Amino acid sequence: MRRRDRVVTLAEQALDGSLCGRRIPILGAAFKPDSDDVRDSPGLDVAARLHACGADVRVYDPMANGTAARVQPTLGYVESARAAITDAELVIVVTEWREFIDMNPTIVNTWAAQTVVIDARNCLDADAWTDAGWKYMGLGRCHPAHDADAVVAHVPDNAAELADGSLVG
Repeated sequence: MRRRDRVVTLAEQALDGSLCGRRIPILGAAFKPDSDDVRDSPGLDVAARLHACGADVRVYDPMANGTAARVQPTLGYVESARAAITDAELVIVVTEWREFIDMNPTIVNTWAAQTVVIDARNCLDADAWTDAGWKYMGLGRCHPAHDADAVVAHVPDNAAELADGSLVG
């Protein structure tokens, strides 16, 4: 639960303390890739917390949108990563779907309003995203900075977070 709190805190920091009205896609609703299982989903929990803070949350999951919408019907669901990311002020990846891992950050850069990404699963190539101009925020591991302003390193709250880098655990 502390890791989920950390994602919300990073989102607040990335958006200068205010989530109200901010467009934030949550990429991944299933608790693991290749599944539509959303039981105790970190993505849905984070999305609900951001929504409660007034954020305009758009959830996309390649398989779990339907099951997620039954569990959290007040959230907005879209049918593609592009639809989720278009005009986003912050992108949050919470499930390590191959579709998200393989996204080209240079192309994704043209969809978003702001180029800030929180990688809550450490599944993205941090170097590729920062090289493409994104402010990359990884959860649970430090990343070499190409530019001091481009990468935010997170010092883990505990050794377990450092060991597995997971959002749930």
